[in-house]
Amino acid sequence: MKLAQRTLFASVALAFVVAAANGADKAKAEQKLNAALKAQDSAKVTEACDELLGLGGPEALKVLLSKVDKTEGQIYWQLVGAASGFKDRPALEELGKFIVSAQSGAKLGLSRDLVFGLQNNTSGYAAVPLGIVLEKGKYDLQLMAVDQLAVTRSTDSIDALVAAFKKEAKGDAQLRDRIEKALISLTGQNLGDPGNWEGWWKEQRSKGVPEKPAGEGGAGGTLEKPRDKEINTTVEKGSKGRVIVLACIGDDEADKKAEPNDFDYDHMQDVLKEIKIPYTLVKRKSFELDPKKWLKDCYALLINCHQMNKQCVCEGCQPPEGDLTNRMMHCNHKCSTHIEKTYAINQGGLEAIKAWVENDGGFLYTEDWGIVETLQKLWPGKVTTGGNGDQTRTIRKQKEDKSGWEKTIPVKLVPSPGSTSNPLLRGVWQAPRKNEAKPDPAESGGSREKSPAKPLEHTWQVDDESPAIEIVDKANVIPLLESPEVGKLTEGRPVVAVTFRVGNAAGKPKQATGPGGKDKGSGEWSLSSKGGRVLHTLSHFGHQGTGSEDGQALYNMLLNFLLEAAKRHEGESAKK
Repeated sequence: MKLAQRTLFASVALAFVVAAANGADKAKAEQKLNAALKAQDSAKVTEACDELLGLGGPEALKVLLSKVDKTEGQIYWQLVGAASGFKDRPALEELGKFIVSAQSGAKLGLSRDLVFGLQNNTSGYAAVPLGIVLEKGKYDLQLMAVDQLAVTRSTDSIDALVAAFKKEAKGDAQLRDRIEKALISLTGQNLGDPGNWEGWWKEQRSKGVPEKPAGEGGAGGTLEKPRDKEINTTVEKGSKGRVIVLACIGDDEADKKAEPNDFDYDHMQDVLKEIKIPYTLVKRKSFELDPKKWLKDCYALLINCHQMNKQCVCEGCQPPEGDLTNRMMHCNHKCSTHIEKTYAINQGGLEAIKAWVENDGGFLYTEDWGIVETLQKLWPGKVTTGGNGDQTRTIRKQKEDKSGWEKTIPVKLVPSPGSTSNPLLRGVWQAPRKNEAKPDPAESGGSREKSPAKPLEHTWQVDDESPAIEIVDKANVIPLLESPEVGKLTEGRPVVAVTFRVGNAAGKPKQATGPGGKDKGSGEWSLSSKGGRVLHTLSHFGHQGTGSEDGQALYNMLLNFLLEAAKRHEGESAKK
């Protein structure tokens, strides 16, 4: 037998041995995963997923995809993280094919969540499934894919973007705009017409992705996401009165004091100041005197959570005995002069807000007790607190020593399954991506710091007596964030953040989110709609803190809300 033939036979034999070994390892890892899922053992799930990730390849991926939609809660997100965390090209190519094949059926939500999971896959090969999604995916998935390709420095990424830019030359304006911004962000070039980009890339491709100069995300800096530039050019240019914070500060007597009474539990004005968004602070009393004056040029109204119940405001008022941590009770009714007031928005103010949202396309943000004061009064068919009659179901947790109630309760937070393509979740929990002149496609962001199959560690601070959120209109109210721990404290109501649209829709063009509507998203973000949008969060946004990764990521949701409000307002201005 000739040497060449012996070498060929040896190579084939070795390939069979390797394949058999990999098959045995895959079977062992799958068996381990099955046992972990049956026991609901999160740590063991991570171990089994890591073994499959280590094996790589389409077959290992298929094991995870066959089980993920049979799970829920944290374990669901562990499997989603693992499935979107492969580093090798064959597995990631298979993932892209799965996402587009599943997007038209019952697994559409899973497709969205897998694309969401890809945002923290630092492999340059992550551009492969994203390119498939950009070419063949639904509109909301395409928008997600562009955002992620914009921070994936590889030839595959620019291949996909240039081809899509040419395809969308006369297509959807928003998608085309995002593609162009992604190309500019990656390359430092600004070439205008798709044909110019195609010609430039034909010459440049063999040289690789060009290095960007310092100050533009280059020289080892952090790549700027297209959404960040949108915020800088759209939201921050807003003039006075466009964004209003409604505050419960002062009354007739208190306004005469050097330091007027402050009945707010949160101060969204401080949040906006910290993230450098222009705003106008309006006291409730001033707002109620002429709400239409304030809402005329406003496109986003943020209402601080405050003490809205009847309360005593006399000088000698004392809190009740025995329950000093109960923030909704402030008087023992033993004071000499009992003066009871309420600072809830009056009926005229509520009606003006309702008309502004429904007819003028206003964007309304409420938090915590805002669901009681505003939302369930104006739109009772959308959300409630889950109580019976006039009761309000609130979240309370007793201290371990039974001495009272915890003032704040830290809970774990996860995205609501299937809602991850919503524009309000754009960039939420997306880690910064470093720019590298010559990235390794398999590890363009460096080695994996932690397993993508680990449980999500995002947290939310829930205040004592925060009202629970119960979705009434399940077809059109979109849950954004939820917490299994909150679900246990509220008898099965885990939702932490929701959004919904109200008002008259003038048309149903392509949409950027879901669920809701015929195909769980139809017309959801239509700029031609006369209706506006509501965002509500359980507890207080300002208590989450911008210093932490979670705080920064969750603030992205507020920025997204203001960005969509600004775009909606600009769309109306353009029509006028």
